Amino acid sequence: MATKLPAVRNVESNCETLRLQIVAGFRYMLSHTKLRWLFAFVSVGMFVATSFELVIIHFLTETVRVGVENIAWVSVSNIIGITAGAWLAPKLMVRLERKWLLFPPFLFLVMTFVVLLFVTTLSVLLPFFILQGFAIGVFQVTAVTLIQEWTDRKYYSRVFALYFLATSGMMLPSVLVSGFLLAVSTFQVTVTIMGSILFIAGILGVCLFPYIGKSNNRKENAS
Repeated sequence: MATKLPAVRNVESNCETLRLQIVAGFRYMLSHTKLRWLFAFVSVGMFVATSFELVIIHFLTETVRVGVENIAWVSVSNIIGITAGAWLAPKLMVRLERKWLLFPPFLFLVMTFVVLLFVTTLSVLLPFFILQGFAIGVFQVTAVTLIQEWTDRKYYSRVFALYFLATSGMMLPSVLVSGFLLAVSTFQVTVTIMGSILFIAGILGVCLFPYIGKSNNRKENAS
């Protein structure tokens, strides 16, 4: 296949260093109101969501008293939900104002945190993990679609790199904070704090985020 592919001429960039490209992408993101707000909410949401695995491991070992290998059931349930959410999100985006696909999923995630306070059987929790995955799938597809619509092609790679930094880069501080809370307080307090952050972020997003529109509005002014 390599021999069949035509040669591609190397196109020199505008002599920008990597540092200047990163700074330019960051400034571009900050200069657009909707992108700036979207990245702020993505960072907050992922800060809590990426801590969930540590929380659920603590739940399985300390509350349900089962082996940590049972987290596989949680992962399977999440994947089922994410697949359904990612499949349904494009269909919902042409029917609903997309702000309702970004921030109510935060509240669905809160439901899983709340259920952890009252349920001690893993089988009862699995449907809520499917719901959690569904919320994540809808949120991620909607967020990526909006970033693509609002970003100039010249800045695609840089803005999406910042998006992946906001999603995966939140894992380390999230685990550090949730681990600290689990060490110095109870499981119930940790879950309450994490769930409260998500709840507040979801409500603020619904109330404060500007109008987005449906996905048939392909070209929107992000400023």
